[in-house]
Amino acid sequence: MRAIIIDDEPIAIQMFERLIADITQLDLVASTTNATQALPLITTHLPDVVFLDIDLGIASGLEIADRINEHFPHIKIVFITAFSDYAVQAFELNAIDYLLKPVQQKRIVQMMIKLSQASTKQAATQQTIHIKTLYQGRMLDQDGSTIKVRTEKVEELFYYLWYHRSEAITRELILDALWTDLAQDKAVNLMHSTLYQLRKTLHQLGYDNAITLKSKQYVLNVDVTSDYNELIHLLVQPTLTEKDVIRLLDLYRGDFFEVQNYHWAHFEREKLREDITTSLLHYVTTETCTDNVMIAILALVKKLELYDEEWVLAIMAYFATHHKQTKLIHFYNEVKSHWQNELGLDLPKAIQNKYVDYII
Repeated sequence: MRAIIIDDEPIAIQMFERLIADITQLDLVASTTNATQALPLITTHLPDVVFLDIDLGIASGLEIADRINEHFPHIKIVFITAFSDYAVQAFELNAIDYLLKPVQQKRIVQMMIKLSQASTKQAATQQTIHIKTLYQGRMLDQDGSTIKVRTEKVEELFYYLWYHRSEAITRELILDALWTDLAQDKAVNLMHSTLYQLRKTLHQLGYDNAITLKSKQYVLNVDVTSDYNELIHLLVQPTLTEKDVIRLLDLYRGDFFEVQNYHWAHFEREKLREDITTSLLHYVTTETCTDNVMIAILALVKKLELYDEEWVLAIMAYFATHHKQTKLIHFYNEVKSHWQNELGLDLPKAIQNKYVDYII
């Protein structure tokens, strides 16, 4: 475990370094006597545990701990103090342990047991999160139950970080995506509050280092599966099988975050719809469709009003080759009505001529 020591007495740091020198489970990566350097040091090194003096002279270790919990809830805190009266306050801040000065070697051993147990417990309870993104966004735990979050913004922030997980996400990008209409100071405060609540939620699911900040970029470190990823996997296949088409249609219950209608998801929403309809059109025009598959595709065609020339000709060809003249006539009249009443246009000649060929 990577560790940092923060104590305003240099000699106290030296003594503590000696006490933990032979403990192979700890890697001391930094130390400071300057309370104002505590958070910058933590941000730089991202330790697993911070040994924190409660009385730092001009600053309170309890206040620093509160800020660590807010911004880095995955970091374990061990307080060091000369006053046992601070113990209750220390544990209210979810400290793993607290050491009373002068620190004894046997207490270091006991503390290491607690740190080890806390790490083991965290690793054992880590859950895979599944995201539903098509039609209505939902966060589900490994049992399929909805994960409860504090606010809708907490959920949206999780989706945003997940969707942009392969990109460099800065504070400015997050603010522009989620709080673009607010004043800068209010937006920043809301962002930090939302990050804190999201980290807290993910911590409860076993993620002790869920969101990290490196080089001013936020990174989501969570094991996530989603209907979106499964759909993308189908869409990149060179050729779809009937089984693939059935699964694709089952997954695509609606557009990408259709209910939430996040503005940052607009481009992906449109692109995904285009990719899906293009793949299905290619399947309809190149493969032999069974009735069950065609019924499902036709339902999507009507839902999305895919009444452009290519789609209409493809559906008409299916009805004609399968000798479904009644359905062909009904579909043609439906398309004609859409073009005339919804678009205010005459039906393209190619569709009219092909219809006459099929009927005659």
